[in-house]
Amino acid sequence: LPMVKAEDTVARFYIRMRVQDKPGSLAATADAFGSCNVSIATMVQRTSDVGMAEIAYTTHASRVKDVSDAIGVIKTLKQVEDVCTVIRVED
Repeated sequence: LPMVKAEDTVARFYIRMRVQDKPGSLAATADAFGSCNVSIATMVQRTSDVGMAEIAYTTHASRVKDVSDAIGVIKTLKQVEDVCTVIRVED
């Protein structure tokens, strides 16, 4: 079997983040996934603290590098306070 780089493996992911509870926060984070070729399977948003919301995404099977790149972009967004959880989902 040929060796595959870890960043080229494919998996689904669960990603949870805290964002400002303002218009555009959801769009900005979703756009980051799309621009890095990561397809969103599900999304749930809940209000947390005053002025903050929590968004949890699960992705369709995506390259690990693409997900890592998307998270890197998301961490730079002004609307995002923290990317709290990233879990690889094994089927």
